[in-house]
Amino acid sequence: MKSFFDPAIKDIINLIIRQLDSAGITYSNPLDALFLIGGFCSSRYLQNMVINHPKIKPRVKQMPQMSQPEGAILQGAAWFAFDKNVIPVRRAPASLGVQALRPYNFNIDDISEVANPSEKSENWKVNKKFFAFVHLGQSIPVGSVFPQKLSIRDGGHKTCISVYKSSHLEPKDTTERGCEMIGSFDIDISPWSHTCPEWNGKNFTVSIEFGDLELWVKVVPVLKPNCQLKQERLNAVQLSTAMTFRELS
Repeated sequence: MKSFFDPAIKDIINLIIRQLDSAGITYSNPLDALFLIGGFCSSRYLQNMVINHPKIKPRVKQMPQMSQPEGAILQGAAWFAFDKNVIPVRRAPASLGVQALRPYNFNIDDISEVANPSEKSENWKVNKKFFAFVHLGQSIPVGSVFPQKLSIRDGGHKTCISVYKSSHLEPKDTTERGCEMIGSFDIDISPWSHTCPEWNGKNFTVSIEFGDLELWVKVVPVLKPNCQLKQERLNAVQLSTAMTFRELS
């Protein structure tokens, strides 16, 4: 009879291990408590298999038994519906950033990847850098905003913001294993020259903002020194897109 449940239990254990890995839970930094929720989690066989697994037990201080594990999901959903602040902080399930230019590496890069081949070779760039905003396992309060200032190449008016996730704590390139693009959008910044004379003509700020269930990517112009914009004008020139958290799992 146990063999009937073993495949499902194996999947559950693998998911738990993956979540512990993605949250940065280690033997030296164990989880305070692990709760199993859902009807199947009332099974003592499942509980024993989970808590005694060699990749779980050393990383979890305790696994309290819940009186009604089958009702926990419903109760949690109801709480979240009435009060979004019931989950004020999340842990980043992956490192998150955008693709950016970095210096060309003659040892690992192909010459066809050079973004500015007309310039001298010592100035060559490739669009491969993983420009990280948040890192795997980082604590992120709901509503957090992570801005980074970027720049366009001389004479450029359009660019593409490509958002990447990585299973590495300190990703270097967007081409490395464990790195995946989760979304991109094109931006045309040429109108800023007319609608926003305060723009410095070269730089813009990309912000990644964590909402309740969505991830916002926003782009705003970097202003000239001593210039300010009222919020309504800043909203008018802001470019943005949204992605759901499902794309980060």
